[in-house]
Amino acid sequence: MKFVRPVISVLAILFAFAAFSAEANAQPTDAQIKRDISGPKTISVTFRGPGKREWSSTYSKYIW
Repeated sequence: MKFVRPVISVLAILFAFAAFSAEANAQPTDAQIKRDISGPKTISVTFRGPGKREWSSTYSKYIW
């Protein structure tokens, strides 16, 4: 029984860490995307609607 309590504590901590780290994979907001793609030569940025995230094998990252 002395071994069970520490194991449960460690599992609880790992579960909490996994739950909170899932938030890091959230998609950026529209405002963040506008800031990221805007530059000195950008005239305007318009969003037509919700997009979808796809894996690009060319760039080895997600693109929208």
